[in-house]
Amino acid sequence: MDSNDTLALSISRSDGTIKRWGPDEPDGSDILGDLTFSTSIPGGDKDCTCSLLRRIDVEYSDQNLFDQVRVYGPGNRTAWQGRMVQFPRDHGDSYGIKPAAVGLAAHLKDDPSFREIYVDRDLGRWAGPSVQRQIGLVSASYQPSTAEIVNDLVSPAQKSAVTDAWASPVKPVCEAWYDAGGIPLGSLYYAWTKGGNISSADTNWNWLAVLEPSNATIAPTDSSGNLRAAGPGAGVVTATGTRPFAATQLFYGGSPAGAAGTDYAIFWTCLAVYGKHGLTKQGTEDATTAKGFYVSDMIADIVGRAAPMLSFSTGADGSIEPTSFVVPHAAFLDPVTAEDAIGVLNAYHLYDWGVYDNKFFYRAPDPGRLTWKASLSDGAKLSLEGSTAEQVYNGVYVTYTDPSGAKKTVGPPGALADATDPVLADTSDENPVNAHGIPRRWGKLDLSLTTTQAGAIQLGYVWLQERALASRRGQVTLTGTVTHPTEGKVPVWRVRAGDWISISDHPASAPRKIIETSYSHATRTVTASLDNTVAKTEAILERLGVYSIGRW
Repeated sequence: MDSNDTLALSISRSDGTIKRWGPDEPDGSDILGDLTFSTSIPGGDKDCTCSLLRRIDVEYSDQNLFDQVRVYGPGNRTAWQGRMVQFPRDHGDSYGIKPAAVGLAAHLKDDPSFREIYVDRDLGRWAGPSVQRQIGLVSASYQPSTAEIVNDLVSPAQKSAVTDAWASPVKPVCEAWYDAGGIPLGSLYYAWTKGGNISSADTNWNWLAVLEPSNATIAPTDSSGNLRAAGPGAGVVTATGTRPFAATQLFYGGSPAGAAGTDYAIFWTCLAVYGKHGLTKQGTEDATTAKGFYVSDMIADIVGRAAPMLSFSTGADGSIEPTSFVVPHAAFLDPVTAEDAIGVLNAYHLYDWGVYDNKFFYRAPDPGRLTWKASLSDGAKLSLEGSTAEQVYNGVYVTYTDPSGAKKTVGPPGALADATDPVLADTSDENPVNAHGIPRRWGKLDLSLTTTQAGAIQLGYVWLQERALASRRGQVTLTGTVTHPTEGKVPVWRVRAGDWISISDHPASAPRKIIETSYSHATRTVTASLDNTVAKTEAILERLGVYSIGRW
């Protein structure tokens, strides 16, 4: 046996002690056999199995669920890491234990109760005052009504309006309420403009934005104060306590006034609700735009809170690579796992993520990080799919739902859409669609989620970038050793999903991305699935409600 590829397992038990299983243990019950492990992107370390020649009627102190498992080689290099999940036992013609483990990304599935409102722009989540609130308003001589959503091609808005005359002692009030479902709110951004029939000189008019502890009564609140002015205006209300409700309000506090059928209205042209997560807001805010957040910041927050046993680092050299697109809407009102939340946010970038070496990573695919070298003459076995026209496009047309609930469209220049953007077109000469003079072979994405024009364009852009790459799907099998770009020949168990590989003596030797690996230590063989695009792109996008529905 070559000592350079010897592998052993260390088992870290809950009491802090460590047990070793290996090929050279003096106790025969600790001798490792049939070792296999796999990796995938997304996910990182995936699963691991082995066998031990042990009696099935004896309890062993190193066979415990959730014990930490590390497969390691010479120099204490980690080959795979995870936690124990089962210990099947056999007794027939042969007997033994077959421990099985899963990678540490399983921590991202442990807690299914993660909820957070990073930023919610969905006006459809605002509703009228509760019954108890209405009873309180009526008892105070107010006649309550509910704000409505209005939409045009310029900007959606929430409209607080009084349309009927009012007589003493009744006074009008129009309200809209946002219910965070118990999630603490941190702030509310608002922008407004005044309708022509409201006089800012009339001191009886009041309109304001508030954060509330209850939707039944107006309790101690965080309020913008009366915003009465010529306008337009904008501002932020910041929570000083537990505030699971937000509201907008328009009321007249004086003597009877108003003409029947006259529309007295305030238009809330932008409303953005933020949770109390403490992340730094990014981007700009104005009459129609609110600040959002970077995917990298939100993912770090999710992992830190929902999977606290995983380590990670942030910043320029961190394991979570900084992103720069400002996501305009991201709200997890229904409980999800950390894995599901990460999958949703990753649709904006289609990065690699997972856990290796006990550290969570989130990073752009990059062959410059590590590209292995192999050759057919050294025994590499290669099976590649041929080129296919099915995935090649020179543009993408996107439908989405804006914050008002209206369906909107974006597309390449020249498209009949609500907006166009050149990043939704691929005009490169390398694209075979363009090389053959086909003017439009566009994909179509249907987004069921709430987003803005900028969000729809970003999702269309990353989808098109994936389709601009020639298909390099296939499979390679390596036995024994593979060539590292700086270390030379090393054991093939070091190859992992997320790495890249180039077959030097194949006509198409461009790096191919490794998206899955399966290693058998008995044969010293790794089988790697290849694709230069992000694995399972369609599945990743569908988590965010993005559906590719073919050519348009």
